[in-house]
Amino acid sequence: MRPLDSQDVCAIYKVIAEFAKELGEPIHPFGIRDKNLLESAVSRQHTGFGGIQKYSDIRQIAASLLFGICNDHPFHNGNKRTALVCTLSFLAENGYTPQGTRHKDFEDLVLATSSHNLSSFAKNHGLEKKHSQVRDIIKRTGANCKSMDDEVDIVFHWLARHTRHEELKERPIPFRRLRQILTKFDCEFAKSPDSKISIRREVTSTQRLLGIFKRTEQLKTHLTYYGENHTMDVGSLKKIRSDLHLSAKHGCDSRDFYDNQAVVDSLLVEYKNILQRLAKK
Repeated sequence: MRPLDSQDVCAIYKVIAEFAKELGEPIHPFGIRDKNLLESAVSRQHTGFGGIQKYSDIRQIAASLLFGICNDHPFHNGNKRTALVCTLSFLAENGYTPQGTRHKDFEDLVLATSSHNLSSFAKNHGLEKKHSQVRDIIKRTGANCKSMDDEVDIVFHWLARHTRHEELKERPIPFRRLRQILTKFDCEFAKSPDSKISIRREVTSTQRLLGIFKRTEQLKTHLTYYGENHTMDVGSLKKIRSDLHLSAKHGCDSRDFYDNQAVVDSLLVEYKNILQRLAKK
Protein backbone atom coordinates (compact mmCIF):
# COMPACT_ATOMS: atom_id res chain seq x y z
CA MET A 1 0.00 0.00 0.00
CA ARG A 2 1.14 3.53 -0.79
CA PRO A 3 -0.35 5.85 1.88
CA LEU A 4 -0.64 9.62 1.75
CA ASP A 5 0.97 11.50 4.61
CA SER A 6 0.46 15.14 5.63
CA GLN A 7 3.27 16.28 3.32
CA ASP A 8 1.60 14.53 0.37
CA VAL A 9 -1.73 16.18 1.22
CA CYS A 10 -0.08 19.60 1.45
CA ALA A 11 1.66 19.04 -1.90
CA ILE A 12 -1.67 18.13 -3.50
CA TYR A 13 -3.31 21.17 -1.91
CA LYS A 14 -0.64 23.42 -3.43
CA VAL A 15 -1.10 21.89 -6.89
CA ILE A 16 -4.86 22.43 -6.60
CA ALA A 17 -4.22 26.05 -5.62
CA GLU A 18 -1.93 26.57 -8.64
CA PHE A 19 -4.56 25.02 -10.90
CA ALA A 20 -7.30 27.22 -9.43
CA LYS A 21 -5.13 30.31 -9.93
CA GLU A 22 -4.59 29.38 -13.60
CA LEU A 23 -8.38 29.24 -13.97
CA GLY A 24 -8.69 32.70 -12.45
CA GLU A 25 -10.27 31.32 -9.27
CA PRO A 26 -7.52 31.50 -6.61
CA ILE A 27 -8.04 29.82 -3.25
CA HIS A 28 -8.49 32.57 -0.67
CA PRO A 29 -7.52 32.53 2.08
CA PHE A 30 -4.78 30.06 1.24
CA GLY A 31 -2.84 27.86 3.64
CA ILE A 32 -3.03 25.46 6.57
CA ARG A 33 -5.54 26.52 9.22
CA ASP A 34 -4.35 24.09 11.87
CA LYS A 35 -1.44 21.61 11.60
CA ASN A 36 -2.91 19.42 14.34
CA LEU A 37 -6.16 19.11 12.42
CA LEU A 38 -4.19 18.19 9.30
CA GLU A 39 -2.40 15.42 11.16
CA SER A 40 -5.70 14.28 12.63
CA ALA A 41 -7.33 14.12 9.19
CA VAL A 42 -4.49 12.09 7.72
CA SER A 43 -4.00 9.82 10.74
CA ARG A 44 -7.55 8.48 10.45
CA GLN A 45 -6.18 6.14 7.77
CA HIS A 46 -4.04 4.40 10.36
CA THR A 47 -6.56 4.04 13.18
CA GLY A 48 -5.98 0.87 15.13
CA PHE A 49 -5.47 -0.74 18.52
CA GLY A 50 -2.97 -3.27 19.77
CA GLY A 51 -1.15 -3.36 16.47
CA ILE A 52 -4.33 -4.23 14.55
CA GLN A 53 -5.42 -1.75 11.88
CA LYS A 54 -9.07 -0.72 11.90
CA TYR A 55 -9.10 -0.24 8.12
CA SER A 56 -7.49 -2.86 5.90
CA ASP A 57 -9.27 -2.44 2.56
CA ILE A 58 -7.86 0.30 0.28
CA ARG A 59 -11.38 1.69 -0.20
CA GLN A 60 -11.89 1.84 3.59
CA ILE A 61 -8.70 3.82 3.97
CA ALA A 62 -9.74 6.12 1.10
CA ALA A 63 -13.11 6.66 2.81
CA SER A 64 -11.42 7.62 6.08
CA LEU A 65 -9.14 10.05 4.21
CA LEU A 66 -12.08 11.70 2.46
CA PHE A 67 -14.01 11.97 5.72
CA GLY A 68 -11.02 13.33 7.64
CA ILE A 69 -10.11 16.14 5.24
CA CYS A 70 -13.75 17.10 4.61
CA ASN A 71 -14.64 17.35 8.29
CA ASP A 72 -11.46 18.38 10.09
CA HIS A 73 -11.10 21.41 7.75
CA PRO A 74 -7.29 21.57 8.08
CA PHE A 75 -7.01 24.32 5.41
CA HIS A 76 -8.50 27.81 5.42
CA ASN A 77 -10.25 27.09 2.13
CA GLY A 78 -10.32 24.32 -0.49
CA ASN A 79 -10.90 21.41 1.90
CA LYS A 80 -13.58 19.67 -0.19
CA ARG A 81 -11.50 19.93 -3.36
CA THR A 82 -8.43 18.64 -1.54
CA ALA A 83 -10.41 15.77 -0.02
CA LEU A 84 -11.68 14.68 -3.44
CA VAL A 85 -8.32 14.86 -5.23
CA CYS A 86 -6.44 13.21 -2.35
CA THR A 87 -8.96 10.36 -2.28
CA LEU A 88 -8.83 9.79 -6.04
CA SER A 89 -5.04 10.08 -6.01
CA PHE A 90 -4.72 7.57 -3.16
CA LEU A 91 -7.01 5.13 -4.99
CA ALA A 92 -5.06 5.55 -8.25
CA GLU A 93 -1.70 5.10 -6.55
CA ASN A 94 -2.98 1.85 -5.09
CA GLY A 95 -4.40 0.51 -8.33
CA TYR A 96 -8.07 1.50 -8.15
CA THR A 97 -10.04 3.46 -10.74
CA PRO A 98 -13.70 4.64 -10.81
CA GLN A 99 -16.21 2.49 -12.67
CA GLY A 100 -19.93 2.79 -13.44
CA THR A 101 -20.28 6.27 -12.02
CA ARG A 102 -20.56 9.86 -13.12
CA HIS A 103 -18.31 12.71 -12.04
CA LYS A 104 -21.41 14.30 -10.50
CA ASP A 105 -21.70 11.33 -8.14
CA PHE A 106 -18.29 12.15 -6.68
CA GLU A 107 -19.41 15.74 -6.19
CA ASP A 108 -22.51 14.51 -4.35
CA LEU A 109 -20.37 12.19 -2.22
CA VAL A 110 -18.04 15.01 -1.13
CA LEU A 111 -20.90 17.38 -0.34
CA ALA A 112 -22.78 14.69 1.61
CA THR A 113 -19.63 13.81 3.58
CA SER A 114 -18.87 17.44 4.46
CA SER A 115 -22.47 18.13 5.54
CA HIS A 116 -22.97 14.83 7.44
CA ASN A 117 -25.79 13.96 5.06
CA LEU A 118 -24.59 10.50 4.02
CA SER A 119 -27.82 8.71 4.99
CA SER A 120 -29.71 10.67 2.34
CA PHE A 121 -26.84 10.13 -0.10
CA ALA A 122 -27.05 6.37 0.49
CA LYS A 123 -30.80 6.36 -0.18
CA ASN A 124 -30.53 8.53 -3.28
CA HIS A 125 -27.74 6.41 -4.77
CA GLY A 126 -29.30 3.01 -4.07
CA LEU A 127 -26.84 1.86 -1.41
CA GLU A 128 -29.59 1.17 1.09
CA LYS A 129 -31.14 -1.43 -1.25
CA LYS A 130 -27.87 -3.12 -2.19
CA HIS A 131 -25.97 -3.33 1.12
CA SER A 132 -27.45 -4.77 4.30
CA GLN A 133 -24.82 -3.00 6.41
CA VAL A 134 -25.87 0.36 5.01
CA ARG A 135 -29.54 -0.49 5.67
CA ASP A 136 -28.65 -1.35 9.27
CA ILE A 137 -26.81 1.96 9.72
CA ILE A 138 -29.75 3.99 8.39
CA LYS A 139 -32.26 1.99 10.42
CA ARG A 140 -30.21 2.51 13.57
CA THR A 141 -29.32 6.18 13.10
CA GLY A 142 -32.18 7.52 11.00
CA ALA A 143 -31.64 10.51 8.71
CA ASN A 144 -28.96 12.07 10.93
CA CYS A 145 -26.05 9.65 10.79
CA LYS A 146 -23.27 11.50 12.60
CA SER A 147 -21.09 8.67 13.85
CA MET A 148 -17.66 8.80 12.23
CA ASP A 149 -17.52 5.00 11.94
CA ASP A 150 -20.96 4.79 10.33
CA GLU A 151 -20.24 7.62 7.90
CA VAL A 152 -16.91 6.15 6.85
CA ASP A 153 -18.69 2.81 6.33
CA ILE A 154 -21.22 4.40 3.97
CA VAL A 155 -18.46 6.09 1.96
CA PHE A 156 -16.54 2.80 1.86
CA HIS A 157 -19.51 0.83 0.53
CA TRP A 158 -20.09 3.41 -2.19
CA LEU A 159 -16.40 3.41 -3.20
CA ALA A 160 -16.31 -0.40 -3.13
CA ARG A 161 -19.25 -0.50 -5.52
CA HIS A 162 -17.93 2.21 -7.84
CA THR A 163 -14.21 1.42 -8.17
CA ARG A 164 -12.31 -1.51 -9.64
CA HIS A 165 -8.75 -2.69 -9.34
CA GLU A 166 -6.68 -1.65 -12.31
CA GLU A 167 -2.99 -0.93 -12.71
CA LEU A 168 -2.03 2.70 -13.17
CA LYS A 169 -2.42 3.49 -16.86
CA GLU A 170 -1.50 6.26 -19.29
CA ARG A 171 -2.70 9.64 -18.05
CA PRO A 172 -3.06 12.96 -19.90
CA ILE A 173 -0.70 15.42 -18.19
CA PRO A 174 0.61 18.94 -18.93
CA PHE A 175 3.87 19.15 -20.85
CA ARG A 176 5.54 20.80 -17.85
CA ARG A 177 4.89 17.66 -15.80
CA LEU A 178 6.14 15.45 -18.63
CA ARG A 179 9.32 17.52 -18.74
CA GLN A 180 9.85 16.99 -15.00
CA ILE A 181 9.30 13.23 -15.29
CA LEU A 182 11.60 12.80 -18.28
CA THR A 183 14.31 14.91 -16.63
CA LYS A 184 14.37 12.34 -13.82
CA PHE A 185 15.18 9.74 -16.48
CA ASP A 186 18.14 11.86 -17.70
CA CYS A 187 16.40 13.01 -20.87
CA GLU A 188 17.61 16.13 -22.66
CA PHE A 189 15.39 18.62 -24.51
CA ALA A 190 16.18 20.74 -27.55
CA LYS A 191 13.78 23.18 -29.20
CA SER A 192 13.96 23.98 -32.92
CA PRO A 193 12.77 27.18 -34.69
CA ASP A 194 9.71 25.39 -36.13
CA SER A 195 8.18 24.86 -32.65
CA LYS A 196 9.35 21.25 -32.52
CA ILE A 197 11.04 19.71 -29.51
CA SER A 198 13.42 16.79 -29.70
CA ILE A 199 13.95 14.67 -26.61
CA ARG A 200 17.05 12.51 -26.31
CA ARG A 201 17.94 9.77 -23.87
CA GLU A 202 21.13 7.76 -23.65
CA VAL A 203 20.70 4.15 -22.58
CA THR A 204 23.56 1.83 -21.64
CA SER A 205 22.96 -1.90 -21.48
CA THR A 206 25.23 -4.80 -20.58
CA GLN A 207 25.42 -7.63 -23.10
CA ARG A 208 27.12 -11.01 -23.08
CA LEU A 209 28.72 -12.19 -26.31
CA LEU A 210 32.07 -13.97 -25.94
CA GLY A 211 32.52 -11.88 -22.83
CA ILE A 212 30.80 -8.92 -21.22
CA PHE A 213 30.62 -5.51 -22.86
CA LYS A 214 28.47 -2.41 -22.58
CA ARG A 215 26.40 -1.04 -25.43
CA THR A 216 25.28 2.60 -25.49
CA GLU A 217 22.25 3.59 -27.54
CA GLN A 218 21.05 7.11 -28.35
CA LEU A 219 17.26 7.28 -28.26
CA LYS A 220 15.20 10.24 -29.41
CA THR A 221 11.68 11.35 -30.15
CA HIS A 222 10.06 14.50 -31.54
CA LEU A 223 6.86 16.41 -30.81
CA THR A 224 5.25 19.75 -31.56
CA TYR A 225 5.56 22.21 -28.68
CA TYR A 226 2.35 24.04 -27.73
CA GLY A 227 3.48 25.41 -24.37
CA GLU A 228 4.23 24.16 -20.88
CA ASN A 229 0.57 23.94 -19.86
CA HIS A 230 -0.58 22.07 -22.98
CA THR A 231 -2.13 18.73 -22.05
CA MET A 232 -0.36 15.79 -23.66
CA ASP A 233 -2.82 13.22 -25.01
CA VAL A 234 -2.54 9.49 -24.27
CA GLY A 235 -1.43 8.58 -27.80
CA SER A 236 1.48 11.04 -27.73
CA LEU A 237 2.57 9.83 -24.30
CA LYS A 238 2.58 6.20 -25.43
CA LYS A 239 4.77 7.07 -28.42
CA ILE A 240 7.20 9.14 -26.34
CA ARG A 241 7.56 6.37 -23.76
CA SER A 242 8.06 3.74 -26.45
CA ASP A 243 10.62 5.82 -28.37
CA LEU A 244 12.62 6.50 -25.19
CA HIS A 245 12.37 2.91 -23.87
CA LEU A 246 10.29 4.05 -20.89
CA SER A 247 7.31 1.76 -21.52
CA ALA A 248 6.24 -1.45 -19.79
CA LYS A 249 7.80 -3.39 -22.69
CA HIS A 250 11.18 -1.98 -21.65
CA GLY A 251 10.69 -2.65 -17.94
CA CYS A 252 9.19 0.72 -16.96
CA ASP A 253 5.48 0.38 -16.22
CA SER A 254 3.17 3.31 -15.54
CA ARG A 255 3.66 3.02 -11.79
CA ASP A 256 7.40 3.51 -12.30
CA PHE A 257 6.96 6.27 -14.86
CA TYR A 258 4.32 8.53 -13.33
CA ASP A 259 4.92 10.20 -9.99
CA ASN A 260 2.17 11.26 -7.60
CA GLN A 261 2.17 14.83 -8.89
CA ALA A 262 1.57 13.60 -12.44
CA VAL A 263 -1.42 11.60 -11.19
CA VAL A 264 -2.75 14.71 -9.42
CA ASP A 265 -2.31 16.86 -12.54
CA SER A 266 -4.26 14.29 -14.54
CA LEU A 267 -7.08 14.26 -11.98
CA LEU A 268 -7.30 18.06 -12.01
CA VAL A 269 -7.82 18.01 -15.77
CA GLU A 270 -10.34 15.16 -15.60
CA TYR A 271 -12.39 16.57 -12.69
CA LYS A 272 -11.98 20.25 -13.53
CA ASN A 273 -15.72 21.03 -13.68
CA ILE A 274 -16.43 19.38 -10.33
CA LEU A 275 -13.58 21.22 -8.64
CA GLN A 276 -14.88 24.53 -9.96
CA ARG A 277 -18.36 23.77 -8.62
CA LEU A 278 -17.05 22.61 -5.23
CA ALA A 279 -15.17 25.92 -4.94
CA LYS A 280 -18.53 27.69 -4.82
CA LYS A 281 -20.15 25.42 -2.21
